[in-house]
Amino acid sequence: MRDFVNDVFQTLASGPDPTLGLCLICDLVAMILGPHQVPEWRTTFMYMAPAIAIVIAADYYLDARRRIGLVPRITQRLHQAEGSRT
Repeated sequence: MRDFVNDVFQTLASGPDPTLGLCLICDLVAMILGPHQVPEWRTTFMYMAPAIAIVIAADYYLDARRRIGLVPRITQRLHQAEGSRT
């Protein structure tokens, strides 16, 4: 459980670029498909991969919503700055 929480934090800490999270998913898929001696680990990896994918998708969606709200504020500030110069 501690490793799962660590992986989720690493996924969120990578910011709007999902590269680290996608690398984690690729690693987990490789461990799922590779040879294994303990079946419980394979099951754990099978649950971790979709959970991290959900975190990546949610982070991407929320970041897109932030960017959409941010653009009008930036243009409004630019227009105010141009208006104060004249």
